[in-house]
Amino acid sequence: MTHSLKHAAIVSSFWVGLCLSPLVAAQGQETTPNTVDQLTPMTVLAGTPEIILTVKPKAGTCPKEIWMWQKNRYYEGGGETGIVVDLRRVAASSVRFFASSDRFVSYKAPLKPAYATCQAQAISKDFPYYKVWFQSKQVYFRFDMDAIPQHPLTEITHQSIYGGNPYVQWAIAD
Repeated sequence: MTHSLKHAAIVSSFWVGLCLSPLVAAQGQETTPNTVDQLTPMTVLAGTPEIILTVKPKAGTCPKEIWMWQKNRYYEGGGETGIVVDLRRVAASSVRFFASSDRFVSYKAPLKPAYATCQAQAISKDFPYYKVWFQSKQVYFRFDMDAIPQHPLTEITHQSIYGGNPYVQWAIAD
């Protein structure tokens, strides 16, 4: 098998697994992937959170979990995923962009006084490309394409702030 065919098989295998396997929340709750015809922050936010990350505190008073809404839109040759991360429940104000490149995007916001002492992180082994952490009276969210297993052909197609929360759209080719 040539290198390009082998790479295509790995990417295709990853994409099929991502599309067909159930989404498993960090707490072990299972939901099925929600598909939509068009990705917008409003369509992504429809329904209940698909991903619930458990916060693992190191110090201070921390929230128990972070909610994420994720929807998928499939098309011939790949698909696109939209994610909204609910940081407004723990943040004192709207998030803002922190850092970005063509491979990642990060947001941050000041923590509410009740969580100002929190030192923690929330990462799921099922979704290693979504990371939330708490430090220095701030909450951070990072979407990192380099953390996607087997590094398939991906790109961030949209990044914004919706309702004070991070919103990211990303595409993957099979």
